[in-house]
Amino acid sequence: MKIEQSTVTKLYLTDLDRLDPVTVYLEDFLPGQGKITIECFGESWSSYWPAMGGTIAQFFVSCDEHYLAKNLSRIDAEIYDLDAIRDAANENHIECVRDDPWNDLEFLTEMYGPDPADWHDSLPKMKNPGYEYLCRIIKTVQQGLNKAA
Repeated sequence: MKIEQSTVTKLYLTDLDRLDPVTVYLEDFLPGQGKITIECFGESWSSYWPAMGGTIAQFFVSCDEHYLAKNLSRIDAEIYDLDAIRDAANENHIECVRDDPWNDLEFLTEMYGPDPADWHDSLPKMKNPGYEYLCRIIKTVQQGLNKAA
């Protein structure tokens, strides 16, 4: 068994606008290689970059929050808008017999056609609140890293 020790920087961000405290763990393995772990309200997101410029903190603050969100999580930026689907059905006088339109194949076929592969572009979407939340956390972490530098 091989055991290695490394130095990890921990930041604890508090008194945040509409966010619970955020804990950030930063670890630089080698020049240009690093990992970040972010925790807020029992959820955590982590990513490793094997090739980047500078330290993990420098790299993280230089990136767009959408790029970082895609690396930290598999959460989609948009989700299907069920209310808009129901509104469109009402306007077209098409009845969804189930509470959840996703489980009503007859309804979806009548609304969007027989091929489910075509539905993806037809179904109305909205911003994903979970993704927006993660982007707010990322921006807060970037501000904290800038202040700590």
